[in-house]
Amino acid sequence: MIFFGKRGNVVDTLKTFWHVCPGCQLNVPFNVHFIYSYIHLYFIFGLITSHQYVETCPNCLRRQVVPKEALPLEIRQNRYANIMHQFGLAALAGLIILMVLINAVK
Repeated sequence: MIFFGKRGNVVDTLKTFWHVCPGCQLNVPFNVHFIYSYIHLYFIFGLITSHQYVETCPNCLRRQVVPKEALPLEIRQNRYANIMHQFGLAALAGLIILMVLINAVK
């Protein structure tokens, strides 16, 4: 039986930026979250299908999508997704190719 599906995850980047919220009109520190969805095989081997950065106001809980170019370099360069969610299917394909090559040599 093959288990596959699609899931999502929200990761807090632990970075905050102060600016005025368009909803509550207060100068507050916005929390930045990395939201991604991925497909998986056996809940281990995954591949990210979509991702976005979202700011959340701690006062009114209003969320807005932030373009990647508008974020500081320190946030854009970090990897926030689980490594197996990001490169799991590529690792599985590499293992299958390696097993086929080892059996071909024998």
